Amino acid sequence: MKTKLTLSALALSAAMWSAAPVDAATLIDTQIPTGGLLNSLSVDSSNWIAESFAISGNALTVDSVKAWVLSTSSGDTGLNFTLAVYANQGGLPALDFNQDNQGRLFSKTVTYSGDGWAGASGLHWALTPGTYWFAIEADVDGPTSLQIPGGGTAANALAVSTYSGARSYSTTGLTPAGNTFGLVVTSVPEPGAALLMVIGLGGLVAVRHRRA
Repeated sequence: MKTKLTLSALALSAAMWSAAPVDAATLIDTQIPTGGLLNSLSVDSSNWIAESFAISGNALTVDSVKAWVLSTSSGDTGLNFTLAVYANQGGLPALDFNQDNQGRLFSKTVTYSGDGWAGASGLHWALTPGTYWFAIEADVDGPTSLQIPGGGTAANALAVSTYSGARSYSTTGLTPAGNTFGLVVTSVPEPGAALLMVIGLGGLVAVRHRRA
């Protein structure tokens, strides 16, 4: 009978975890940039931009990423660009084209459909505490007149780096107006850690039943 109580306690704890809603939290919100087209950087096949942020505390899973984009050409509508996450290497995104995009941890294709926020959700990008770069990139089949305005109002960006057709991202600090571009990232708690906690609670319940 005690064995049944132990298994029931663990099963109930796991069921509570699987049924409980997991709320997304805002990890990064630089808000809408204030610079406009006059203070923007181009994103095309030879011009990319990445913004650095630190994640502290517990591991988490990025659920959605979106960037504020503008365009000076109607021909960009319907073309795809990329939102990516890179590891940090020497204060720059760890990217080297001679090594198959070394350092790119996650990426998602996004379609430009008009000026404003563009992004994706349901990503499940698991990140441990550390420093990362969130990048906006395009290839030869992507937009040719996409613009990334500067002047985001939040101060949680560590640095901004640009890529100019060489082997890797290069200089940091090249922002047109302020220290951020428009970026919003939401996250959910890392499921593994939360599940371990729930199982631990179930174990405590089982021990109490065993002692009864």
